Amino acid sequence: MQAINPNMNIGFRQNQKDKNINKKNLVIENSLASSTLTTLSYIAGATSVPIFDGVDNLKQEVKKHKLAYSLTMLMLILTGINNFKSITISDFYGKTDDKKVKNHLLTKQAISTALLGSLIACGISQAINKKPDRKSGIIAACLSGVALAATTISNIATWKGYKKENTKA
Repeated sequence: MQAINPNMNIGFRQNQKDKNINKKNLVIENSLASSTLTTLSYIAGATSVPIFDGVDNLKQEVKKHKLAYSLTMLMLILTGINNFKSITISDFYGKTDDKKVKNHLLTKQAISTALLGSLIACGISQAINKKPDRKSGIIAACLSGVALAATTISNIATWKGYKKENTKA
């Protein structure tokens, strides 16, 4: 039989709390150009989706589904405004600050590539198969491509800004 000291458990909890209190969160600032590019990429990617139905039918679709398009644009604007804030990165992404920022931006880029890459593929497929019209597939693929390029530039600008800020100090 082993005697358990209740004070040892309390001391362990106190040490864990002290570690969490002294720990600083890693925060990176998005540059104005980076935030603007990301916001524009969200808008370009989202506007490419209704174009898949055809450019000729786009006006009728927007008139028919005013509420849905209004809510989508509102969400895009809110997402864009949120993008101008600083980003707090959790410990999930790595042990060192450089690794955390790099892994966070790589994860963000992978998600953007997966989502926008599928839109590019759909646009190209529609342009090749001419369903419902070729012009809308080309426009949708171009808008999604611009959005993907914008997110890539945004992530690179954020990384460069972080490195510039941390090498100065």
